[in-house]
Amino acid sequence: MRTLIGCLLLGCSFAFAAEALLVPDSEALHKLYGKSDLVSPNREGTPDSESFHLRNDIHMTVMYGSDHRACFIELTPEQPLRPQRPYHEMSWERVTEILEEIAPSAKRGKLNGGFTVCAGSPGIGDYDYEYLRITRRLRCGEDNSESNTKMYFKRDVCPKP
Repeated sequence: MRTLIGCLLLGCSFAFAAEALLVPDSEALHKLYGKSDLVSPNREGTPDSESFHLRNDIHMTVMYGSDHRACFIELTPEQPLRPQRPYHEMSWERVTEILEEIAPSAKRGKLNGGFTVCAGSPGIGDYDYEYLRITRRLRCGEDNSESNTKMYFKRDVCPKP
């Protein structure tokens, strides 16, 4: 019986360790992307949410859980002061690089399912991993760009998407 309880506790600690390795906190994101542009602190003074300006005109908004680790991350294109086009997009390759920096494929857990659908030019990709869900709004075709990408970390302290 002691062995069973020990294995259950050990298994839980491995699951917690895997989650902690995947889910970035504010300090880890500052190391990757520098100072945030906008911080919304909670009563304790730690951030509830932050916004970052990433290279290549990409804006990242992060919402944190009560444990101060990310629950939700959204990547959107920066809105230029004088838009030349009615829509703004991000490079698919650059967004993929950012996803790998924040949540490397090897740490996302098992892929439970996913799809990419293109209906002419607009499309959507949805990928459900063991510890993370990624939704990408795509512009299918020659440029393979994106207008919005969201990451939902699957943790007890985070709201469900």
